[in-house]
Amino acid sequence: MSNLFWLTLYELDLHRLNRDVYWSDAEYYLSGKGKSLFSFPGFDWLVSDLVSFGFSPLFLRLFIIIILGFVHMLLFRLTELKRINKWFVLLVLCNPFFALPLIRIMKDTYFLFLLCFILDIYRRRNLFAYIVLLLGFITLPSVRPWSVGLPLLFLLRDAMVSGQIKKKLLIGVFIISMFSLINIDYIMLWINYLLSGDIGDYNLSIKNQILGLARIFFSPGLYRIIHPDIYFKYWMPSLLLSVGIGLLLNYYLIATFSLKKFVLLLKNNYSISLLFLYVISAIFVYSFAYAGSVEFRIKASILLPLAYILAKGAVWNTRNLTLVLLKYCIIIAVFVSYGF
Repeated sequence: MSNLFWLTLYELDLHRLNRDVYWSDAEYYLSGKGKSLFSFPGFDWLVSDLVSFGFSPLFLRLFIIIILGFVHMLLFRLTELKRINKWFVLLVLCNPFFALPLIRIMKDTYFLFLLCFILDIYRRRNLFAYIVLLLGFITLPSVRPWSVGLPLLFLLRDAMVSGQIKKKLLIGVFIISMFSLINIDYIMLWINYLLSGDIGDYNLSIKNQILGLARIFFSPGLYRIIHPDIYFKYWMPSLLLSVGIGLLLNYYLIATFSLKKFVLLLKNNYSISLLFLYVISAIFVYSFAYAGSVEFRIKASILLPLAYILAKGAVWNTRNLTLVLLKYCIIIAVFVSYGF
């Protein structure tokens, strides 16, 4: 219901502006120009080709809500949550930061669905699971080219902890098979873009890349939300409202974070450790390549799985509420006065 509420506000904004989609990336992908070098199963087919068959952009956004529902279901399975409490509903399920930014474009929700589906099968660690992971080596880069390395990370994680020689040999065969599928020329071209900083209008100094780690979690800052004409080329009230409320909820998550509980959680849950590998990889890639200055939808695709991981660890269940509120007020004060 929360997603439908935010979609309704979004549609009213579009109607007021006499537009079918948001500007910039939404128009780009809808036009079919966002074709990937990895073409199967490209999300561009789901978007541009469905529209060419007569489906409206509104239909696509409703379809995305359904896919997002499956993403939540898979994340619930992967993190093995036992119950849903009021904090989980407020901070995750009803968090608008994980709603409108992901609903307005197919790409990121589709990527999360593919990733979670693959991990849900792979965690069984049988022969079929490895075959599915091998297919993931083709499907994931069709949406996000940098994710070509994710299946390798998952396999290497298993190779380091598994004590069975046969399983390690099997993993080795799959790693070699995956390397044989890599489009080396394309990967090297992408790496050269990263190293040269020739991806966009970004300041990719080492200092800015380090700050990019914090931007993933804290930006754009409430100050920029309050002054959109200064900081955003395109903006809509519904999108800024959803991001602003979402930031307030995300800041509370950060204020209640417990490192001790988090480390114990990663040690004791296999599927969560795989999910966390994705989160860390995405944070590193977008900090290194874009200094953390990425679209709301990309941040949402990183922070949503992380929120589920934190929910499993119940990091917001703390007895020292006074300290939590103090940290929360400090975070809000800093990012209301500083745009970041």
